[in-house]
Amino acid sequence: MNIVTLFLALAILVGIILLCLSDRKKVKQFDERQLIVRSRAVNLAYVTLLICLFIVLILSTMTLPWLDVPVCVILSMFVSLTVFSVYAILNNAYFTGVKKESPFGGVFLSVSLLNLFNGFRHLSNEGKEGPLDIILPFVLGALGVIICVTLLIRKRMDKKEQEEEIKEDDDIE
Repeated sequence: MNIVTLFLALAILVGIILLCLSDRKKVKQFDERQLIVRSRAVNLAYVTLLICLFIVLILSTMTLPWLDVPVCVILSMFVSLTVFSVYAILNNAYFTGVKKESPFGGVFLSVSLLNLFNGFRHLSNEGKEGPLDIILPFVLGALGVIICVTLLIRKRMDKKEQEEEIKEDDDIE
């Protein structure tokens, strides 16, 4: 279990470093409003992370048998990232990395649904699995689905704005 936790922590660290490096290149494409929104999103994500870690700290003092602190810390990071993503997506301050439509949303949704399925699969092993095998896939799958739903909402909002612009242009003529 310690090797898995160490590997997972290193993978998350590498992912964060790669995300930060790729994000610096994309920030040049944002306007002032998007930079302000992203700054608010970072602040919300940071506060969310602090609240989650505070809850983990309090729960860890209660010596609950089902509580696994490393799993809770990882979940806190993912909840924080989800808060950032949802806020940035809803306020149109995110980047996709590609100019055209891509299958990224479908792939992300598929991975999220596979995580949920994996959680159910481990749950059916009648308690032989640890919290890392059961709770983590459920929560990661749910957070991924939340981000996908947010992307769909944003897409619908964009479509509605385009329809209103077309309607206004037709009214002017």
